[in-house]
Amino acid sequence: MVILSPWSDAFSLYSLAPVLAAALWGGASLLTKSLLPEESSATVTVWLLLLLTPVNAAFSVAAGFQWPSGEVLGWVALSGLVMALAQYWLAKAYESADAAYVQPFDDLKLPLNVAAGWIVFGYAPEGYLWLGAAMILVASMANIAVEQRRIRAV
Repeated sequence: MVILSPWSDAFSLYSLAPVLAAALWGGASLLTKSLLPEESSATVTVWLLLLLTPVNAAFSVAAGFQWPSGEVLGWVALSGLVMALAQYWLAKAYESADAAYVQPFDDLKLPLNVAAGWIVFGYAPEGYLWLGAAMILVASMANIAVEQRRIRAV
């Protein structure tokens, strides 16, 4: 909520979309973890990508799909490959470790995305993002420390 700044004039109902996305991502992570005792990470990743393809295609068509050309097509293909690899390694992590241990690493996306945005586009967010990001990372590190103590006690 610190990052969203609900007290600011820029806040709107659409500002809550990332909160919904985070909740859905958490649910997807738990579902992925629940599938891994029965299936391999590769199988879960392939099924996820196959099932997401028509959903993503529908969103794309609804938004006025245009076939990418030239260099853009290459970047889209590379992006798809990177996403598939990321999903595979995330499934592999859930396969080999407890979800409570793996999930806090997901919070590294925020500083990594900000760093990439700054390096590639020269954009650095202003305002409360830094305070909110610091709070998220500190909470994640605390969660990891608690989980490590719990694992050692067992």
